[in-house]
Amino acid sequence: KGKLVIQTAGLSKQEGDTVNLSCSYTTSSTYAALYWHRHHPGLAPQYILYRATNGNDNTADFAKGRFTSQLDTNQRKTTLSISSVIVTDAATYYC
Repeated sequence: KGKLVIQTAGLSKQEGDTVNLSCSYTTSSTYAALYWHRHHPGLAPQYILYRATNGNDNTADFAKGRFTSQLDTNQRKTTLSISSVIVTDAATYYC
């Protein structure tokens, strides 16, 4: 059961840059699964990937290659990295 999630505030990057978004969380559970989604205005939210404390993970086909994520269970933090950003990566990202 997640109790608190803190995410990176808004930011701007140029095409070709790498973006790192972080998300910290608290939980009373020994198990956690952190999901990343993005939302383009006027469209449904789009699943990107998830990482779980038990080692399970999954990445959407479109995200394979440029989108990666690390999960630090000691610091209770996950980071989403997007390499070589393109215009269509502009969206609101949620963990």
